[in-house]
Amino acid sequence: MKMLYCLVCRDVFSVRQDRERTCICGQSKCRYEDDSVTVTYTGPAVMLGFANSLMAGAIRDQITHQDHGLNYLPFPMEDQLQGRQFQGWVIPYGADALNKLDDHPDWDSLKVAREGYVDTE
Repeated sequence: MKMLYCLVCRDVFSVRQDRERTCICGQSKCRYEDDSVTVTYTGPAVMLGFANSLMAGAIRDQITHQDHGLNYLPFPMEDQLQGRQFQGWVIPYGADALNKLDDHPDWDSLKVAREGYVDTE
C-alpha cells in the first residue's frame, strides 16, 4: 500500500486508482497511473509504503485475538497497550514507481514539519 504524507499539514492518506486525492491543506496531491503501480504526486510530501501482507496480518491478529497477547508501553504510559506492528518505509524519491511533478521539498523551508503541527483552518 502506498500513502502520501504532506509535510505541511501532516495529513496522510492512501493513493487511489479512481481519482486524484488532495491533503487537508491542498498543497499535496497524488493518484495512481493506469498501470496501478506508478504514483504521480506533487507538493511538499513524501510517499510511504506498507508491506500489504504484514499489515493484513496485524489487522487479522487484532480482530482474531483482540487485545490478548499485547505488551504494555513503558513508563510513563504503563497502563496503555502497545498495538500490533507491521513494516513500513519512506519510499525514495528516485523509486521507479514514483513520478514527482515538482521539486523535492527543502527541509530548511519546512518549518511546520520540523517544529510540529500547525492547524491550517
